[in-house]
Amino acid sequence: MNTMNNGGSGARVTPLVQKTNKRRQDFMREIAALHALPQDSPHFPRLVSAHWPTKQVTTAYCGEPLRTKDQCPSDWKEQLLGIEAQLQKHNIFHNDVHVDNLVVNKDNKLCLIDFGWATFDRPHKDKHINLTPSKIKNAKTCLDFPVE
Repeated sequence: MNTMNNGGSGARVTPLVQKTNKRRQDFMREIAALHALPQDSPHFPRLVSAHWPTKQVTTAYCGEPLRTKDQCPSDWKEQLLGIEAQLQKHNIFHNDVHVDNLVVNKDNKLCLIDFGWATFDRPHKDKHINLTPSKIKNAKTCLDFPVE
């Protein structure tokens, strides 16, 4: 997912770049998931604005992409288990968990981003990359997602 700074406001503009006829559906899924998740959690983006005509979702700044094992917080497994529990509590399936959709902030908190494939109540029929306790426990580093 491409992001760009929004004029120093601390927010990131995340344009949807997928060129399919499901573009509006992806946009709506992202907005619905971000509205359902706790806005005060460091583990999920805080929705700032959404604008359908420009196909842009703006969230508060969440952190930087994970590039090396050194960037993984020492408690990354516990954080991912907490993220998974919050998703479960809100009946949200992310459906696209991989290292490119995890960022880390200056306080060493992981944040799961890009909810364009999110579904509610059950996983999407074409996607199966969701956080589960067994996947988290079997991963060697936070860079190991997806773990099949």
